[in-house]
Amino acid sequence: MYDFVIVGVGPAGARFARRAAESGYSVLGLEKGTIGTPLACSGHVSTDIWDYLPDAAEDNLLQNRVYGANFYTGGPDSETNLFYKTDEISNVIDRVELDRTLANAARNAGAEIREGHTVTGVDERDDRVVLTVSVADKNDPVEIEARMVAGCDGPVSRVRQAVELPEPEEKLHGVLAFTDEEDHGDHVDVHLTSHDFSRGASPAARPASSTGSRPHRVRMSTTASRFSPNSTMLRPTTSARARSRLGHRRR
Repeated sequence: MYDFVIVGVGPAGARFARRAAESGYSVLGLEKGTIGTPLACSGHVSTDIWDYLPDAAEDNLLQNRVYGANFYTGGPDSETNLFYKTDEISNVIDRVELDRTLANAARNAGAEIREGHTVTGVDERDDRVVLTVSVADKNDPVEIEARMVAGCDGPVSRVRQAVELPEPEEKLHGVLAFTDEEDHGDHVDVHLTSHDFSRGASPAARPASSTGSRPHRVRMSTTASRFSPNSTMLRPTTSARARSRLGHRRR
């Protein structure tokens, strides 16, 4: 039986796995597909991302440094409002490789990470949590036991549904697309043309499968009238009983 089983090995799950393993707990992370795919977002991140990654990660992940933004408030052909600084304010990174780097850091800390494992059931018992898991290369499901389960499996979390935690008050939907448009700039475009729809573009973010050094532009559109904190935070999902059982025990 594991101390922690983490469902979903994206940035939240991989970070949780790494920290728990570094603290001496036995940790298993389960990812239903291949880590890093499909591409989850544009890869436009704050500069403090490097505080959470191994020292050498920047050389492999960094694609561009961003110093400012063009804000459009009257449509794509309207006059822009430029915001610019002499210090970099954000970075564009290889988003697929970010997930893989974080997962490898968790492995290096001692966590066990399995891909192709889909959680189909969560049975919360008095002394443990039993997960039913479908494995990609097996016909029959397997059961995995843990003292605590962390649900880091996204906005439609199966773990949250299984333990009947409330749904987020609001979910933020997005559309991601890449273009062949060359862009050598060091700023992003932000379109604020409606109260419930916004879109933006970041330079030099390209899919992991692309080749060559030509910078591209990635476009991200979102629809939401308000921004709810619950729609973006992937909190570890545990029961009060599980927390009281585990306490602060370390191996």
